[in-house]
Amino acid sequence: LGASHTLAIRISSSPALMHTFVSPVMALHPPSSTTPAAHADASGCRDADALLTQLEERAAVDDAFGHSVKSALQICTQALRLYGIEGVTTSFNGGKDAVAILHLMR
Repeated sequence: LGASHTLAIRISSSPALMHTFVSPVMALHPPSSTTPAAHADASGCRDADALLTQLEERAAVDDAFGHSVKSALQICTQALRLYGIEGVTTSFNGGKDAVAILHLMR
């Protein structure tokens, strides 16, 4: 979804969130001269096209999770279609839901 738009965002791991019971999560950083270089995530989906392909493949599976992924992708697509990239805002706080939204909107 995000791959079809030119976004000035960077994705990097957030060291402040590295707890012994939580895996490192991804954080969005606006581009600036003080922002460190972006780091690719280690999820195996290093580009948005590969991630979208995996999400679409999982959405096609006829089970509860597949239906949830399909619904989430449709909601993201509809929001971008209705409001445009400038009108859609997401918040990232490091929680599981925020990580899911981050990857769906990438």
